[in-house]
Amino acid sequence: MKTLKTYKEIFETILPDKVALPYIVGDYIRLIEMNDQYAPKPGKITSIDGIGNIHVEWLDVRSSLALIPEVDKFEILTDKEVDILNKTKDFNL
Repeated sequence: MKTLKTYKEIFETILPDKVALPYIVGDYIRLIEMNDQYAPKPGKITSIDGIGNIHVEWLDVRSSLALIPEVDKFEILTDKEVDILNKTKDFNL
């Protein structure tokens, strides 16, 4: 009888431990470029799926939209920028 793999086992097969991602769940990001005229502003990474798409809760529109790392351009906000964002709710960082 075959044993079913857990999500973690499948994810580690696709992205082995040797691959260190430059972002983690909980990081805040700034979108630089996306092929979408209504692209949102800053957001918080909520999950990274098995094929590497980054799921983000966009703070200015309170919706979710996945980023494709090979296509979309973004950067991680610094701790100082996150503090400013949380204090001012200024989504134009």
